Amino acid sequence: MVLYAVTVFLSAFLLFQVQPLIGRYALPWFGGSPAVWTTCLLFFQALLFAGYLYAHALSRLPRAGQRRLHTALLLLAAAGLALFAVLFGTPVAPPPLLRPEGSGTPALRIVGLLSATVGLPYFLLAATGPLLQAWAARLPEPERVWRLYALSNFGSLLALLAYPFLVEPALALRTQSWLWSLLFLLFAAAASVAAARQVPAASSDPPPGAPGALQPPGAVDRFLWLVLPAAGTILLMATTNQMCQEVAVVPFLWVLPLSLYLLSFVLTFEAPRFPWRPVASVLFLLSLVPVGWVLGDATKVRVPFQILFYGLALFTGCLVCHGELYRLRPAPARLTGFYLGVAGGGAIGGLLVGVAAPLAFDTYREYPIGLLFAFALLIFVLARDPATAVARILLVRATAVVLWLAAAAGLFSRVASSEGQAIATFRNFYGVLRVREELPGDLVWHLRGLTHGRIQHGFQYLAPGKRRQPTTYYGEKSGIGRAIRGHPRGAAGEDLRIGAVGLGVGTLAAYVRKGDTIRFYEINPDVVALSRGPAPRFTFLADAPGTVEVVEGDARLSLERERRHGERQRFDVLALDAFTSDAIPVHLLTAEAFETYLDHLRDGSSLLAVHISNRNLRLQPVLAGILRRHGLAALELDTDPEGHAYSRSVWVVMARTKEALSRAGLAEGSQELEDGGMRVPLWTDDYSNLFRALVW
Repeated sequence: MVLYAVTVFLSAFLLFQVQPLIGRYALPWFGGSPAVWTTCLLFFQALLFAGYLYAHALSRLPRAGQRRLHTALLLLAAAGLALFAVLFGTPVAPPPLLRPEGSGTPALRIVGLLSATVGLPYFLLAATGPLLQAWAARLPEPERVWRLYALSNFGSLLALLAYPFLVEPALALRTQSWLWSLLFLLFAAAASVAAARQVPAASSDPPPGAPGALQPPGAVDRFLWLVLPAAGTILLMATTNQMCQEVAVVPFLWVLPLSLYLLSFVLTFEAPRFPWRPVASVLFLLSLVPVGWVLGDATKVRVPFQILFYGLALFTGCLVCHGELYRLRPAPARLTGFYLGVAGGGAIGGLLVGVAAPLAFDTYREYPIGLLFAFALLIFVLARDPATAVARILLVRATAVVLWLAAAAGLFSRVASSEGQAIATFRNFYGVLRVREELPGDLVWHLRGLTHGRIQHGFQYLAPGKRRQPTTYYGEKSGIGRAIRGHPRGAAGEDLRIGAVGLGVGTLAAYVRKGDTIRFYEINPDVVALSRGPAPRFTFLADAPGTVEVVEGDARLSLERERRHGERQRFDVLALDAFTSDAIPVHLLTAEAFETYLDHLRDGSSLLAVHISNRNLRLQPVLAGILRRHGLAALELDTDPEGHAYSRSVWVVMARTKEALSRAGLAEGSQELEDGGMRVPLWTDDYSNLFRALVW
């Protein structure tokens, strides 16, 4: 049993270390969207089901066949890691040939990348838990195998907690890849020994006729084997989406929901005598109140409280689902079928959130629906409990229905109020966009705005005389407004070439004069569609008298591709406007990224402006490290102009020399960039730690 315990623990630890590790590699290639991690979760859920299905089928083979097949696959996975290391220098990191080029379906590309890099190792790690528990069930005291399941989830939980607090801050991605691969080889050796040391079925196993021993579970129980874990997975993935939309796309906020999810398994399977049902049920119902408050207007709730409320609802909801799942466990001889149902339910939940929800909803409606689904399951399992008297059953049902209806009305009214008076809503891989209008009857102040999640991305006045007025973060007194208006080439009457990473509503096109050129880089096709075409919602681009170019796709990949092809853009001003959302693309803030930006500037007078207005992230220390690496000068311009048309904005304007900043007239009203005493290690493609930039 000790060998089985060590192997199961190691497999679970590696299983959940590789998820944030490979996710860190995938994020920069696909725009840093929350959907990247959701797609990764969907892939891992599907592969987990495949691993459980393999374990279920393999356990039916003769012992010799099980040993030969499983050992062969372990050797094949180890050989694959070695081959990757020889060909590409690292055993797990995706090679450059898998880097996406141009447009395409991001979800399918992510699945292909994950399959090629960690597909087989992950499949074998996933199969280990149920497979070794099936072998352990042949030993005396077969009921002890359920403790192996708790141990497996504890190993997963430990891995997840170790990643953001120990692994990510201390180790570069390349080092993480090598260390994980070496531990996988150790696991493969232990699993091979376990396969070779299988024992025949113990004589102490209950015979088929023993009361309750091998009697097949009923249809309702099998159904609940699917829907209870499906509800837990829906809560997990929907909460992850919600958290990343409201706070930031960082490994910590991937890891926290998954850790709470796993902890619920550990507690319910390791301490089943604790009264989880009444405690979890009451706490889950109470958690719906603060969650409804946050859903109404997250901008008024501080980050720690958002995380607390979302986490509490997820944890207690999973305690409800997984506690009931433990109560429905079969005899140990049927555990592979039970685990297959659990994995299948998880895969179904993943498909509902990762595939069906984006097609069915134009907002993140799956989150309140997931909460209500878990609530409905709680009502169902309480109502069918044979230990409950008939009168109490009727009372429970009536009360539960009333509470469910009240919760549904409360949650969806808060969601509806948060969505405001949107005239159009769009949801795709990169999030939810809403177009709203204000003061529609006012001939002067009628405006149309765009929000992405909770973040405003600009608005435009619709009156003909005001349509080209720069608004929000881009007024003439803002950092970017002063950089463009004050550039020496423009002041001398020469044509300017302006670059912009992030389109928004196209406000920067308001600065374009006849003869000027502005080139936008935008990853979200729906954002592009709102400003281009025969009937655009925003007309900054169409109204510009100069040349307007739009490059669709990830900005960094596009700029790198242009550099490889010898197409240096020679920008006089390059604006990086991708960091106002809480889900910021970290790969645009690394030393290597800035090397690419600098290579696309025209000359020593060119300016690089970075927009860092952000509710929850302090990016000055990160930019300070970039300045030190590249020897740049920088000024921070924090402006809060008067008037409804403008918003407070913080821009950092960089140049190769202080003289270039002075010639642009940026010294007045600005200050030198300081890290605020939060000096952080240089962010590179191999190392970043966004957790340290969070403002708590």
